[in-house]
Amino acid sequence: PMQWGLDGKVNYTLPKLPVVIGMVLANLGYNFYSARMHRNEQSIPFRDFMTSFIIFGVFTVILVMTLIRF
Repeated sequence: PMQWGLDGKVNYTLPKLPVVIGMVLANLGYNFYSARMHRNEQSIPFRDFMTSFIIFGVFTVILVMTLIRF
């Protein structure tokens, strides 16, 4: 059974933190790279970048909540 005390939650969540951060950075890099490749421009439309960032942000929040809960 899981301990829902502060220490138990921190100890359970902490090892997964680098994985989540790595996934966020990897997806940011991928969004940046794919936007440049598809547009063939030096600058990225800010709206497109923010759209992909928000979509992935929602996905990341769901993923983090799932990792912490289960």
